[in-house]
Amino acid sequence: MTEILVGLGLHELSMSASAIPEVKQRVRLIDSAKAKALADKALQLEDGDQVRALIHSQQ
Repeated sequence: MTEILVGLGLHELSMSASAIPEVKQRVRLIDSAKAKALADKALQLEDGDQVRALIHSQQ
């Protein structure tokens, strides 16, 4: 999900302090062009179930 949020252009995320190191590492590894393409694909889907399936297929 982090990749989609970055692809949508988010620059700030809110989370518990304990989650910061893991999310920070994930964000550093994200290819911004791929993230944008994934976000564009997610925006074309019909509902949340399809978006969740897309997210799970990327893991």
